[in-house]
Amino acid sequence: MSNNVRKTIVFDFDGVIHSYSSGWQGVTVIPDAPIEETVETIKRLRKEDYEIVVVSTRCANLEGMLAVRQYLKHHKIEVDRVCSEKPPALVYVDDRAVCFRPGTDLYNQIINFKPWREKDEAQEAKPQQLTCPYPLTRNPHVIYWEQHKCPHFDTEWKIGNSPCYHYDHGNCTRKRRRR
Repeated sequence: MSNNVRKTIVFDFDGVIHSYSSGWQGVTVIPDAPIEETVETIKRLRKEDYEIVVVSTRCANLEGMLAVRQYLKHHKIEVDRVCSEKPPALVYVDDRAVCFRPGTDLYNQIINFKPWREKDEAQEAKPQQLTCPYPLTRNPHVIYWEQHKCPHFDTEWKIGNSPCYHYDHGNCTRKRRRR
């Protein structure tokens, strides 16, 4: 890293490191296994000299701080710091966050938000694959729909074995583009 400054990555504890499948059981009760993907990512980032910080509201009191540190030690998860508030960082990894993207419906993302472990099957489903209702008769290439001020892109269509991305905008303005 340039100028001997380590880049900081902040990981939330519950739901990101601790699987939290049993839910909240008290500040010092941390019964669930770690999420292996997170553990492996932390190891990899540390090898690349990133500073790893774990943040948890559990750490607002001494008992919670000690419980988080003991959990990390017990599961052999090496980090640089454990704290109760998020320090400045390059990236924050949190199961209770909305990634801001200009031009999207931020209000509805917030109102309808659910962490990954609470999402229902409809939210988990991958884009539905259907036969495209707009096949080209003279040209076998794919039809694409361009997005025009609409954040909804939820259906992946197929023409034979070729992908055709049809953005289902409901009543939004659509423009067809052929390739």
